[in-house]
Amino acid sequence: MSMSGLTRAYWCEVVAQGPANGKWVPITLGTCQTISPKLALRWLRGQAHRIADGLDPAPATAWINGRVLVRVAPNLPDAPGELRRWCADVKWQRAAQMQVRDGTPMTFTAADHSGRYSLTVWPVNVPVSTLPVAYGQLLGRTL
Repeated sequence: MSMSGLTRAYWCEVVAQGPANGKWVPITLGTCQTISPKLALRWLRGQAHRIADGLDPAPATAWINGRVLVRVAPNLPDAPGELRRWCADVKWQRAAQMQVRDGTPMTFTAADHSGRYSLTVWPVNVPVSTLPVAYGQLLGRTL
């Protein structure tokens, strides 16, 4: 979408929140800007996998090497499981991509005893002249 020197871009942010000194403290784990809602959601899925694997690694992961892992009780919230399910839900991913493409922000939050993990993407209009040259080439413009 281009209007008077502006183009739509997508700002992504991954934030963890956890308790510290009696307050919930947010920590930005990563940010990304792209010109494609598809790439924005792909980046968020990569971040969701990174968080899930950091919180809940597979038993075959090399550094675990026989250490004891404790299974989360099925009646308790499981943020890594929620993040993995979100990534695997193709129907939801398509709907989110259309929502973001149409100009509506999207946030997914997973929470458990370790904290809250929010993955957000929202459309922003940015001046074409501020985009890296590679973005301009994707848009078919010389910057």
